[in-house]
Amino acid sequence: MILNAKGIEHYRTLGFYPPQDLIPSLLLGMGKAYVNQGDRPAAINYFNRLLAAYPNNSLAPEAVYMKGVSNYTQTHDVGHLIDIYDQLEKEYPDSPWLTRAEPYSLLKK
Repeated sequence: MILNAKGIEHYRTLGFYPPQDLIPSLLLGMGKAYVNQGDRPAAINYFNRLLAAYPNNSLAPEAVYMKGVSNYTQTHDVGHLIDIYDQLEKEYPDSPWLTRAEPYSLLKK
């Protein structure tokens, strides 16, 4: 579990994580904690760290999605939502996160 200083839960994993998934899970959880606190730049930093160090990890597609949404929330530029779909389609075409991002493909002009 990822908790803030007040003990509020921001992210939880269930079950066993193999060693190669532990750090990516923690990076994703920290990013989500910062999203929940409204600190988009800090959240984006954690998602970028996960993507740079663990691009082939099963959690990477979720980091792409969360990073794009965080960028959009910060800038209100729909290009970030389109980028989510494009990156997931290119790099993670079998991910369920691509299905979640599919509506963003409709934003293309």
